[in-house]
Amino acid sequence: ALVRSGLPLEYLEAETADEARSFLFGASLQAPTLIILDLNLGQERGTMLIKELRAHPSLKETPVLVLSTSALESDMEESYNVGANCYITKATDASLFREQVENSVRFFLRQIGFLEY
Repeated sequence: ALVRSGLPLEYLEAETADEARSFLFGASLQAPTLIILDLNLGQERGTMLIKELRAHPSLKETPVLVLSTSALESDMEESYNVGANCYITKATDASLFREQVENSVRFFLRQIGFLEY
């Protein structure tokens, strides 16, 4: 979704929570502007990673957008309670999903001053 958005972003993609940890907490990586995180990261829930992000000095303020196929209120509450800034239930329609992600990313990038209004 982000590749086609035309937003001036560099991004890294992780398949698992451990891979995400190596990107996010690795000594050589600059803190990201925005983190987009799937609620289900293989064997682990994304909420565990959000807790770690919120405890890390250089990542605790980084906006976190959670993506999930789940529309359960309990999943949304859990995500917000551990520090997610946004929860997006993935649309089944690919173009609608792209639009959801692009709009949310643009909103947060404007909020932090990365994009102008």
